[in-house]
Amino acid sequence: MELKEILNYIEEKHNIKEMNRWDSSSIMSRLCHPLTGKMIALIIRQWDSDSGMWMEHCDLKYDASLYDRMKSYIVEPLRMHGSNWIGICFNKDTESDYVFDIFDKAILQENPAENIIILDDTKSKLSFAETHATDKKSSGISENIEFLEPAEKKYILIQY
Repeated sequence: MELKEILNYIEEKHNIKEMNRWDSSSIMSRLCHPLTGKMIALIIRQWDSDSGMWMEHCDLKYDASLYDRMKSYIVEPLRMHGSNWIGICFNKDTESDYVFDIFDKAILQENPAENIIILDDTKSKLSFAETHATDKKSSGISENIEFLEPAEKKYILIQY
């Protein structure tokens, strides 16, 4: 997989364009989240004098699981720091579908949180169970289970 494939994918699917690329000799550019404007990826093109080729790399802001990190092309980030950054080396072993999926997840992780959640709990019965021990002399446990219907429409407002 080549870097240009992921750049085309990100531009088509998420309307994210490469930024801060001044000319063809520029070796670093960035991708910013479409809603927040915060940087989610640092694109690095570096000349490898040993191989005589350009090395393509991406530092991606993504809180990756251990499973995500098991691929040979998922490495430590080159320039960014912190546990929520991973590096992706673009080479012949890089699986495009896997990298597309990681980029989609990274964008979802960076979506801004909503301020309010409204839950409507009138559609189902509310139930609770109380369990308590009976008299100390008795070895049994009695259970009281009650089913309640809400008297009126009730909304729960959660702000965070």
